[in-house]
Amino acid sequence: MRLCFDEKPQMQALARTQAGLPASAGRPATRTHDYVRHGTLSLRAALDLDTGRIYYACAARNRHQEFLAFLRPRARRFPTQQVHLVLDNYSPHKHRKVQAWREVHPRFHFHFIPTYASWLNRVEAWFSTLQRQVMDRGSFDDVADLQATLGRYFGATTAGPRLPGGRSRPMPSWSNSPRSAELTKWCTRQFNSGSTELTSQLGRK
Repeated sequence: MRLCFDEKPQMQALARTQAGLPASAGRPATRTHDYVRHGTLSLRAALDLDTGRIYYACAARNRHQEFLAFLRPRARRFPTQQVHLVLDNYSPHKHRKVQAWREVHPRFHFHFIPTYASWLNRVEAWFSTLQRQVMDRGSFDDVADLQATLGRYFGATTAGPRLPGGRSRPMPSWSNSPRSAELTKWCTRQFNSGSTELTSQLGRK
């Protein structure tokens, strides 16, 4: 099992002071510039590269405790599978208690992407879509409303499009994409070589 994991902290529950107008012929949708802020929410999510499924959890804070609270249900749900987790170098991911948990659960393998290379993490593209489709367009009365909206969005996107007769169509698999094998080999070479070439390219940019 291959999971791309990351956090999206400080998601603001913003209530627009007026309802926006929907898009119509020749006119884009509108939204007011002023809002009332009702608090924040931290989201953590893992994208399954083989199925396209999203596993997520919401919390008020973004510490190693919340990271472990996300990992434990995955360990129970997949008691025998080898789980490869792609994630960044955020300090809670390397906390001593997380390291201790990994020693007890050797099936979980952490693969840290290079510094300043978050764009390599596939879940970042999904976060970008979430920001455009939910956060930028939404208006939320409070944090609970934001969390409920996220739950509905995750349910709809994980279910995927429907085929005639109501049958669910499988979500696109990263493994089946035309360039996946080529990109996987390239990333493997970078990681095995210490990512010297990759980090030097990023430094020049």
